[in-house]
Amino acid sequence: MRYEYEQLVAEPMKLNPFDRSADGLATAVTQLPPELVVALQQAAVEIDIDAAQQTIHQIAHHNPDLAEILAELVEHYRFDHLQKILTP
Repeated sequence: MRYEYEQLVAEPMKLNPFDRSADGLATAVTQLPPELVVALQQAAVEIDIDAAQQTIHQIAHHNPDLAEILAELVEHYRFDHLQKILTP
């Protein structure tokens, strides 16, 4: 008899419509590599759209749903919301 075990792979945290709240987004941000969070925080403080978009592009590799929401915030110049989400 031989057992085969399914290997579990961590998947990005999926966001449902209720997770678009600041708390839900802040929770999703904690799953990101710290260097991406720091880079996005810096871009938000400096209101640097290009840096924010570049960082969000990298975030998309880790969590596409979160990246899409963050991109919407940047597109609508909601850096105040972005800072709230990124501040622990």
